[in-house]
Amino acid sequence: SEWIPDVKKAISLKINIVNGLHDFLSDISEVNSLAREKNVFIWDVRKSTKKFDVANTKILDYPNTEIVLTVGTDGAIGKMTVSLELTKSAMKAGKKAKFIATGQTGMMISGEGVSLDAVVADFMAGAVEEEVVKAAKEGHELLFVEGQGSILHPGWSGVTLSLLHGALPQKLILCHRAKREFIKNTSVKIESLNQFIKLYEEISLPLRKAKVLGVGLNNFGLSEKEALVEIKKAEDETGLPADDVIRFGGEKLFKACLS
Repeated sequence: SEWIPDVKKAISLKINIVNGLHDFLSDISEVNSLAREKNVFIWDVRKSTKKFDVANTKILDYPNTEIVLTVGTDGAIGKMTVSLELTKSAMKAGKKAKFIATGQTGMMISGEGVSLDAVVADFMAGAVEEEVVKAAKEGHELLFVEGQGSILHPGWSGVTLSLLHGALPQKLILCHRAKREFIKNTSVKIESLNQFIKLYEEISLPLRKAKVLGVGLNNFGLSEKEALVEIKKAEDETGLPADDVIRFGGEKLFKACLS
């Protein structure tokens, strides 16, 4: 509530409002009225009146569309960034590629998508399925789906699983924050990268088994020399290509996605 005066001040200066919170500004009458008066828009990114179907493997009707999903050892470690960099590298290589946003920040960047954590649980996978089917119908040959949470996160694993089963990816990129030993703010230990690789591959649906093809590392706070050491460690442990897309771009992991 203490933010409302600042929001109203912004609107009075004819500044549009983009709100990523679960609390919707458009539901506050004094804010909404002022926005109409000043002819500015309020975009409550997580707010949707759309009705979604229950997922039912509809993307299998588009076998020529390759789907790459970023998955993680934890939440908020860079899955969106890796997906965006992979999309950029794919487009640079001449591929008809698309980034599929599944969270509010990704939607702000791309201008479309669905904020999965605001969808009723029964329909989360269906909401993802709708986004990938729409992109497949548009003729995109390669889709990079923004991952959410972690399958072992006590609070966010439901969103993670809905992405796996709704998007039905053929390929996965595992994302990890270098040197992190526990899922943040929990007592859940990150035993190894291979622990997560095995788990994500095993819980993908038998109709389309997914394979982890690379590791995206978040080396925030490390020097470039230290980052290179962490990349080598990840490659030695998993036998897969690993890279830091912030420092070195997405080309290496994109090439892994083509295998």
